Amino acid sequence: MTDNAHSSPHAYMTLTEAASHYGFKYNALYKYVFVGRLQATWIERESIPTLIWERMDAYAQANATKKGGIWVTTHEQMQTYMQSRKRGRRPKPPSV
Repeated sequence: MTDNAHSSPHAYMTLTEAASHYGFKYNALYKYVFVGRLQATWIERESIPTLIWERMDAYAQANATKKGGIWVTTHEQMQTYMQSRKRGRRPKPPSV
């Protein structure tokens, strides 16, 4: 993913928002970013667009300040990840 988060914050969502929207836990999505299965961009605290910052609750803002930034992704990247999950699943064996 490119670092276009500054120019179009509407397209980006935090990993917390993505987890909530797609029914995951934050730690699971973070793990997928870490191993390279989900593309995301790290945004430094000083560079977080106001629109994204205002969507975050006080706890998330404090955490972003403590950690020095946040991970953001897009719905498009989440859809790509979801499709790759479906392709990677093994078919269930027939019930006997």
